[in-house]
Amino acid sequence: MSGLDGEVLASTAYGGDVILGGHFKWHNATQQMNYIARWDGENWQPFGDGISGTIYSFSEYEGDLIAGGSFSFSEPRVNSIARWDWENWHPKGSGLDGVVEDLIADGDKLYIVGSFQSAGSKPGSRFAIWGSIPTGSEDHMAQNPESFALAQNYPNPINPGTQIRFRIPESSHVSLTVYDMLGRQMAVIVDEVRVAGHHTVVFDANRLASGLYIYRLEAGSHAQTRKMMFVK
Repeated sequence: MSGLDGEVLASTAYGGDVILGGHFKWHNATQQMNYIARWDGENWQPFGDGISGTIYSFSEYEGDLIAGGSFSFSEPRVNSIARWDWENWHPKGSGLDGVVEDLIADGDKLYIVGSFQSAGSKPGSRFAIWGSIPTGSEDHMAQNPESFALAQNYPNPINPGTQIRFRIPESSHVSLTVYDMLGRQMAVIVDEVRVAGHHTVVFDANRLASGLYIYRLEAGSHAQTRKMMFVK
């Protein structure tokens, strides 16, 4: 296994991959990582476009990967803490005015520790809580998720079962359907009203032939499609 060009300071498992963060920018001096890398089972790969500074901690919170450290970028505006929604990095609230050193998810709360004096618009000397009830130095979080998203199934390839995660921003009728590559419907996993929030379903592909399939999520005016492989 070839290494990275700097310190590894944080690690986690997310979406079936090992994720490393720290103070490094390159893999093998040829592949730019920008402080975060993903191990796909064979090689280190970039994780999105990376982060603009050192990562000290990871936590998975309400289905999203949260990174904390010493970084900021302007578009979108991110200060020391960022949320990965399976597609891109986004702000987590209005951020903090210093370094995030540790993140701990516990139920509906995310505990944040570091060298900062304020969290969003509230005072929070070295400690803040992100949760559904704003008290003390908490930065208020709406209970509903901020966007619609469909995650890559895990494990993939399937043999024979897999988990599919998705989130919806409002209560709506949800359909999650599997198609073959000719567009023929092969299975209906979800066909019902679901409340706003994060959801995980299990799909058993035993009745399918080995091959590549498409799964499509529709909820209200939103829709997203991904591919998955079944190997017997």
